[in-house]
Amino acid sequence: MKGPWWTPGKKAGQSLRRNMAKKEGFRNADSGVWMGSDDSTDSLKSSQARMEGLEVSDMDTGFEMPVNTMSTFSNPNALADQIVSRCVENSKERVDLSDLGLSQISDGTLKELDHMVRNPHNDLVHPPSEDQFSPLTPSLQIYLSGNQLSSLPKHLFRMANLSVLSLRNNQLTELPHSISKLDHLQELNIAGNQLQWLPWELFDMIRSPDESRKLSVRPNPLLNLGLDSLDEVAIKSVISNLRQGRRACTQFDQPDILQLERIGGEHLVFLAASGIRYFETDGSVSRSSASRPIAAKDAWQRPTWDHQPPPPTHASLRAPSMLEIMLRKAQHKYSQAAMASAGEESLPDAIVHGLLMASEGIDFGNRRCSHCNLEFLIPRAEWLEYWFHGQVTENLCEEKILPFRRLACSWACAQVTADGTGLV
Repeated sequence: MKGPWWTPGKKAGQSLRRNMAKKEGFRNADSGVWMGSDDSTDSLKSSQARMEGLEVSDMDTGFEMPVNTMSTFSNPNALADQIVSRCVENSKERVDLSDLGLSQISDGTLKELDHMVRNPHNDLVHPPSEDQFSPLTPSLQIYLSGNQLSSLPKHLFRMANLSVLSLRNNQLTELPHSISKLDHLQELNIAGNQLQWLPWELFDMIRSPDESRKLSVRPNPLLNLGLDSLDEVAIKSVISNLRQGRRACTQFDQPDILQLERIGGEHLVFLAASGIRYFETDGSVSRSSASRPIAAKDAWQRPTWDHQPPPPTHASLRAPSMLEIMLRKAQHKYSQAAMASAGEESLPDAIVHGLLMASEGIDFGNRRCSHCNLEFLIPRAEWLEYWFHGQVTENLCEEKILPFRRLACSWACAQVTADGTGLV
């Protein structure tokens, strides 16, 4: 009798049913291309069909996990919990939580994935293959597209074995800096959100030499350089930066079109930067810079070619403030919960704000300066940099320009990228 000992007398129809369920339950990985039909119910499997597909798989492997359909599908979070549980029990590395109507997802839901072990594919019938001796650490793929998420769970950025993350078509207005902790991330889709700029932490992923890494950004309401509204002087500066940057990428003094066509690949070229907005030690906008037009609300996002020095001060430009030192000490001495509760006490606003940032730093990890890479809690300056991202032969257009938000740990580190910078 052919087959493992725990399924005696198994009919061919059962095997066919299982194979069909597997085929129907498979969906190609997120291609990174946003399409207008993504919002339709025809583009993705319904939640109920997805659960039924998991039920068939469970039933064929000997698991009986009845689902209360009415109560589960009326509660998106409960449905997400059940999908994650079944993926863990069946070693399914592809966790599809898309189109569930989730407005938030808890850390507890994702923590269960820490217990997943890759299926060794041992059927106890055929001789062992090389696949059975491969590492059992899973390469997780998490799909959260088509939901209503405006924030992301902190535990998501502790999942070191995450390889694919789709956040397409949500309500995200900002990506946390801890996205940089996902070292093994090969594919990230953040299209269809409400992002105005990208965190500087994504810069390294975009310029990664690994061609298998994919980042899908558009569509998003990203701030543009405003090519149509730039005056003649600004246009000349942008074009000059683009030419110098391309020359730096190709390493040719006088590149001709034939040489450029052979190079291919996408490059990053610095085009322009916004005005720098400086902050005091408590995180408030510097009064000295607030009087300047460029430091007005939202005005700092606009490109400028007149970068003014930081406000005059008698203090050291690089030394951390006493508040910064106190908050770092508190991070080592107190727990996250204690610091968060202390922020609710009747303390000065600057202290409360600092404690909240310190407590977030315990969970997410502290930010790092985009200039010197040192850790900090309270940023002392911020500005936007607009970079061309594309092949050296492509024309300059808004669709090829990405805005990155940079933060500095001190006024001395508020240094805009040099003109003519081009990175391969």
